[in-house]
Amino acid sequence: MKSLLILAVFLTCGLANATKARLAALNSSPHLTDEQLLFLNPIDLNYLDEMAAFETGSSIASASATSTSNGEVIVVRRWKEKSYAVALGHQNEAVYRTRQFINSLGYSYRLQQNPVHVFLAGETDEANWATSVFYSDYHDKVSNQKENTAGLAVAAEIGAWQVTAMSAFINKVQAPADKFDGSGGLSAGLTYLGDNLEAYATFTREPVKVEAVGTETEFHIIQTLRLGLVDSNTKEFNDLFWGGEINTIKVDCRMLNGLTCDQAFVNTTLPVWFGFESQATTWLKIRSSIRQTVLINQSRDEVGYPSGYLAAATGGLSEYTNGLNSTAISAGLGIQLNRLTIDGTLTASASQQLNSLNLLNQVSLKYVF
Repeated sequence: MKSLLILAVFLTCGLANATKARLAALNSSPHLTDEQLLFLNPIDLNYLDEMAAFETGSSIASASATSTSNGEVIVVRRWKEKSYAVALGHQNEAVYRTRQFINSLGYSYRLQQNPVHVFLAGETDEANWATSVFYSDYHDKVSNQKENTAGLAVAAEIGAWQVTAMSAFINKVQAPADKFDGSGGLSAGLTYLGDNLEAYATFTREPVKVEAVGTETEFHIIQTLRLGLVDSNTKEFNDLFWGGEINTIKVDCRMLNGLTCDQAFVNTTLPVWFGFESQATTWLKIRSSIRQTVLINQSRDEVGYPSGYLAAATGGLSEYTNGLNSTAISAGLGIQLNRLTIDGTLTASASQQLNSLNLLNQVSLKYVF
């Protein structure tokens, strides 16, 4: 299969498998193939080495600033011509998005407690396939607080095309005074892999509800659409890439603070990025990228959503034809010691630094079996 050949060549260059630190340094460019992106597209499992990756981070789920802020581990193995993976501690993106959104409205619902993801993938002459499930469960019987999630993802690859579909069919939290329900979130994606170019489209729809004393007090529908293109040129262990996408997020307000709402928030941007990863020596990789929104940066808020989760929201009614400055530069290092790789970002506060006090932040360790 054409896509199999493309990815196999890419893997042999030594730049394919990633970690949270590597993704951060390369602005999570969609052309990367890595274990962290399994949560968005499990088909990548067919192209990963057998390995164990350990990600540093907080051990408190409620302290998660992003879906990857907590410590986690993922193990990939192969057996009887199939690939298997288990991930512990990863906050599922669909669950995280909905709970962080509702918490930005003044609630304090728990994130996933001890989440588990399990992956399975295989290859055939006609097509490659993959599937995954995730689960978490928590119950405090004294305070009557609960947290439950369950979801499923499936993916297939035929020739140069990849298709994915995911659902968080259980996404609930019960607090003493009210309860949250984000069940029924759906997402779908389509990707085309060319020789150097990758084109993709993804769509998500996630309902968010809150009920207090049997009465619905919040109901919002979050929808996102991404249409993107990435060009990657790998030569002699060096990867030079650029990309761009149209990114639209829309939030339909149906119920807000117990009152009927028929307004919406819409934000459309065109971020572009450029980056490189270079094998400086046999044991050292250097990587960096820049990302900025250009040409299209428009938003309209008819609701007055608070700032925080929605980047263009201000807490009041607003409309922008050009948003705030969004230029961001990231950099990092990868150190290879035989079968062990140590990745880290060169970050201190909001800037990149390389000195004796600030060397590597967001450290990730990977061992290849």
